[in-house]
Parts: sequence; C-alpha cells; structure tokens
Amino acid sequence: MAIIPNTECYFLCEWMLNISQQRLTGPQTTLTNIIRSAALSVSSVTDQQWHDFNNYASWRNPYYLVYRDYQYASTNSLLTSLTNYYDFEGNSNDLVGSINGSASNVGYNTLYGKIGQGVRNTSGSGIVSFGNNTNFTLVQNTGIFAFNFWVRLSSLAGTYSILGNLGTSSHKGFYFYSNPAPYVNGVISNGSGAPYTLLNIILSKLFVDTSFHMVTMQGDGTYFYLYFDGVQVAKCSLGTLTSGNSTNTMAIFTITTLGGSSTMDFDEFGCWSRALTLPEIFTLFNGGAGVTYPF
Repeated sequence: MAIIPNTECYFLCEWMLNISQQRLTGPQTTLTNIIRSAALSVSSVTDQQWHDFNNYASWRNPYYLVYRDYQYASTNSLLTSLTNYYDFEGNSNDLVGSINGSASNVGYNTLYGKIGQGVRNTSGSGIVSFGNNTNFTLVQNTGIFAFNFWVRLSSLAGTYSILGNLGTSSHKGFYFYSNPAPYVNGVISNGSGAPYTLLNIILSKLFVDTSFHMVTMQGDGTYFYLYFDGVQVAKCSLGTLTSGNSTNTMAIFTITTLGGSSTMDFDEFGCWSRALTLPEIFTLFNGGAGVTYPF
C-alpha cells in the first residue's frame, strides 16, 4: 500500500521548515518539502523517502510521537463495500458478486487491457450489460456509490457510450458519454414525476490522447464527483433523489437511446456501495500503473 502523509504531517512539515529554530540540512529541507507537498495533495511518497524523513523528524521535533501518527492507515480498505469487480480476463464475470456481464460483439485480449486482458467492442453494436435494471440503481436512488475503471478511446474524433443505464427522458438512470469534441457528458436523471435532470456535467477535452485513463465516478449522497487519473475534475450537487428503478440494464459500449460506440478498450471495473476516499483513489491509480483485484 502507498504511504500517504496526512494533514497532521503537513503541519509538522510547516513547523520544521518555518518555525523550528533547528537547522535542517539541504537534503533534509528538500525531502521535507516533498513530504509537505505530498500531504497537501494527498499523494504518496516512497518507502525510502518516508523512512529517511522519520529518521531525522523524530529527534528534531519535540512534539513528534511516532511516524504512524503522520500517515493515513495502510490497511486495505478497498475491499470494504466492494460489491462487484470485473477484470475482463477472457470474460466479463464478476469476481466479487454474482452479477456476471453478458457480452455481444466484443473481444478480450492483452492488447485491449490496462492490466492483463481487457475488453474491446468489435463493432458499433458491441455491448457488455450487467445484471438487470434493478442491480445498479443506487446511483439514482441513494446517490451513494463509486465506479472506477480504465478506458482507452481509439480516436478523439469518435463517439463513445462509455457507461450507463439511461433510456428516454421519462426513465431514471445515468450515463457517461464522450462525443467528438471530445466533450464528456455525465447525466443522472429522475425520470417522470420529478425534475428530469438531477445532474448534468459537460467537460471539454477531458480525453486529450488515446492512452488508457482511469475514471472514478462517485457520489456521497449529496454531491457527485468525477476524478480523471486520480484528479478531481468535477463536483456537482446530486439534486433531489427519488426511489425507483431504471428501465434499462447498466452497460458499457452501448447505452439505450444514445447508441453504440466507436472502438474503445475498457478494463478493471470496480463498483462500491460507498464513496471512495482520496487515498483509495490514489491507490487504484498507483502512479498510472493501476492495480487489480484484490488490490
């Protein structure tokens, strides 16, 4: 697990750099700045950096307790409330739950994967659907969820139905979609009987190349968050949630009403019945290398 200095460590570094009368050597000043920056951005440092920092911080700081008080817990919490996971190693089976994907016009290959094999739509009508229309309605019913996946677009000029279960304007559901701008459009809707669009985000040029990128979509019941390669790029109010099921099954590559996709690759798809923490998102990103179940 990554070592991520916490908020207390940030203030410790501030004290060491700007308040303490004890002199740090040049390398110690450099490393303390690295640790402070990591604490501020909730990003990780190497084991060696953390070890070296603690070697001099523990005796230079009279308020220092033990180094474990200055990092986030390193226990693997990513398994907590993980409801489904798909690694697409030759199939679209669920490694955690029992909601296996049903696939049509797709292929599995290491050429399509971020880690090992991934899945690619082999035609514009390709689709992998998951369960039935009641399985993933936590998005629009409770607004407490997290989806994390890696996706690679074949062209910035394509149109991509990346993930969703939306139908017509009278349906409850959501979708994550990229059109040729390449704008990204994310919508969560209530359907009839309530304001149709609970949330509608439009981001310009989120995808700027044809490499794999990690997308995290999540809600905490009040806000919807979108992260791209571990960086938050959108935060919006969810609106007023109402109970009820989507009329469509959650799927990748093809979303009802929006249609199919240009060729794209999809891999390492995890679903949680809670929002993820920033350290957990950084763990999943893993410096761009990604991780796979069981993390």
